[in-house]
Amino acid sequence: MKVLFTFAISDFTGASRMGFRYVRALREAGHEVICVAQPPPATGDSIVHRLREDGFEVHHFGNFLTTANPLLVWRIAAFIRRRGIDVVSSMNQGDVKTSGWAAWLAGVPYEPQVQNLRNFGPGRAGRIKGALYGLTMRCCSQLAVASSPATEAETLRRFGVRPGAVVCVHNAIDPSALPAPDAQRREQLRGELGLEPQHFVFSCVGRLGEQKGQKYLLPAWADLVRRFPHARLLMIGGAGVGVPEEEAYAAELKQMVDDLDVRDSVQLLGWRDDVSSLLQASDGYVHSALWEGFPLAVLEALGSRLPTVMTDCVGRPRGFVDDLHGYVVPTGESAPLARGMAALLEKTPEQRAQMGAACRALLEAEFDIRRNEKLLVRVMEAAARG
Repeated sequence: MKVLFTFAISDFTGASRMGFRYVRALREAGHEVICVAQPPPATGDSIVHRLREDGFEVHHFGNFLTTANPLLVWRIAAFIRRRGIDVVSSMNQGDVKTSGWAAWLAGVPYEPQVQNLRNFGPGRAGRIKGALYGLTMRCCSQLAVASSPATEAETLRRFGVRPGAVVCVHNAIDPSALPAPDAQRREQLRGELGLEPQHFVFSCVGRLGEQKGQKYLLPAWADLVRRFPHARLLMIGGAGVGVPEEEAYAAELKQMVDDLDVRDSVQLLGWRDDVSSLLQASDGYVHSALWEGFPLAVLEALGSRLPTVMTDCVGRPRGFVDDLHGYVVPTGESAPLARGMAALLEKTPEQRAQMGAACRALLEAEFDIRRNEKLLVRVMEAAARG
């Protein structure tokens, strides 16, 4: 089987990381994978660099993120025919309108990965984008692969994809890839960050952008730190390179830190390549997103034995129990986030250690990528056979 995978966003965050695992799994199963991607950013990690370093063939045809471009669709359709592609898959919302119609024009199955709940922005432009997305999914997609039950339900109900044409292959990670607890490394990192032994450290990992909801987290944090002055927050991540709305959002967050007078308890660390180690240096995790597909950052926190406070941006994760693994709180509100974090701070160290062990067990039982990527390969093989 010859597969074409497209990536409209060329960073190396959630969807791109899942796509990287999937293309490697397809290759390991004996299939040929060719990739088409947005050109990489000038700085920072990129799916394009990762793919090329791993020996994949990567092509650039144009900007996936602009309004649907018939010429770009035609060029990719011609490429599909010329290279004898058997099935096309896309990883991002932005490439559906191009990859879907290119596959349709070339007469090959299209199998999009639905990695996120969809947000097309406000007003008439957002409604038009949403309508075009739904039309493409209904007309072009043979089988959509949803990253969670929430994205599966949205694909069926909101966009009218027929029952039986959506399957859930849950986002997951490799538990064995996470570092083992290392007390010496933890102490070293905390020292480098100016953290004292008495500090209780929450981490929050994600792009600085509207989707991730940090504007709700910071007011919650201001309330929390008045009650628990030994609490500290590490915000790990930055704005997307060359994404003006995210750069503006990041600037607003920095101003909020000053306005809320939480400079002494909040560190904006930007993009880091040692996130797993930073999680090891933390005591709890908080995820404030407004919408997701299923956040890999939460899975990494669970695997790092961190009791987790998360919004119900994708519903309740399978198997997640309040007061055992952490707390699921309403999306888009500050007060529930503050209450969830306070509940963790009020636990004894022994209770939090028990919660951390339960988090790790949940990850291993429910969200192991080594099982899920095999399912993805079987799904794509079935799509290619028709």
